[in-house]
Amino acid sequence: MLDLALSESGGEVVLASSSSESHPPENIIDGDTTTFWLSTGLYPQEFIISLPSLAEFNQIIFRCHSVKNIAIDISNKSEPVEFHNVMDKELGSTDSQLQEEEFNFQNPVSASYVKFIIKSGYDHFVSVNTVSVQGSTSRSM
Repeated sequence: MLDLALSESGGEVVLASSSSESHPPENIIDGDTTTFWLSTGLYPQEFIISLPSLAEFNQIIFRCHSVKNIAIDISNKSEPVEFHNVMDKELGSTDSQLQEEEFNFQNPVSASYVKFIIKSGYDHFVSVNTVSVQGSTSRSM
């Protein structure tokens, strides 16, 4: 299985609801848990990751700080449109520790784009350190 979200695998952050020069959204997909995207307050916050091509995956690993409620939507279109929800979850508070949440799908999910909507947080700001989408592209299936 590949990490389809990684920039070195062809993943790309195509939209983020906020951005900081010192903590840009591209940090989410660099594979380094010490770098992160930092929200700029107010909820919801969201970002969209473009996968290398139409892909199938069965797991997303999400590492962050202070995220409380998150939704994951997907689109299998050639543009980031017509999303539908595949997961809603409340994450437990870990104080200042890194939150690591595995979202497992019983059946593989097909998508070209994955949208993450942070509906609320345990603080005014949240950080997303890494997102890993475990699966395979149609080229590697």
